[in-house]
Amino acid sequence: MQTKQSTVLKGLPAAPGLTAGPVFIWQDLDLTLPAPYPSGDPEAAWRKISTAIDETKQEIEQIREKVTQTAGKEQSAIFDAHLMMVEDRALHNMVRGLLDKGENPEAAWHTAVESFAAKLEHLPDPTLSARAADVRDVGKRVLAHLLDKADSQNVLTEKSVVIARDLGPSQTAMLDHNLVLAFCTAEGGPTSHTAILAKALGIPAIVALGKSLLDIQSGDYVLVDTQLGALTINPTIDQRKVFAERQQQAEGQRVVDLKSALNPALVPWSEVGP
Repeated sequence: MQTKQSTVLKGLPAAPGLTAGPVFIWQDLDLTLPAPYPSGDPEAAWRKISTAIDETKQEIEQIREKVTQTAGKEQSAIFDAHLMMVEDRALHNMVRGLLDKGENPEAAWHTAVESFAAKLEHLPDPTLSARAADVRDVGKRVLAHLLDKADSQNVLTEKSVVIARDLGPSQTAMLDHNLVLAFCTAEGGPTSHTAILAKALGIPAIVALGKSLLDIQSGDYVLVDTQLGALTINPTIDQRKVFAERQQQAEGQRVVDLKSALNPALVPWSEVGP
């Protein structure tokens, strides 16, 4: 049996931690638009979209409740924003305008969402431009309902490092966090809501690892080093040994930090004014 060659990819640290384990390769839901067809009655097409929006709102509310329990109310506010996005009047008006021009529901919704996401993506502020991922996350949920697609294929059965092209906040939230060792994505940024959520959950994450990340195969084993923003695929025995020593040191420091966390703050006399 041939040993796989060790490879190191570099990305951007998004949530701290050192971890190692087998990979779980996230499978994106096939949301291919149907061949163009006339919508017929624009009002009937809008009712179909409205139903999909209502179903998505119910999902988002369930996700918000889960995140409130696992990461806290502050982090669940991400999904308050998602509810506002899916109910956005300007978005709805654009969709209805496209329906009036003869677009079918799926195409009209996708076009409008991409238009809004593209505007955000090109903003100079990286925090604001990162919100494009949230718009697409919400948009895909509605589109999945329009296409009658259920995302039931991404279920963890063992502790794993989740590998994906990118992950929306709702996808990050719905995974079993007890089984997620880390998130590693080819795209994305450290200011995204997915990164913020990973930090709140205490799950290490590296983003922007590049297209080569998608060459990872099921059965590969990885080392996740967020201090260096490095992902080592199929590490050698020596690499595993060095990494294990670093993990042990980091855990020792964490224990020391926890013990001193409740100590009173002391200011040296030399820094105290008259």
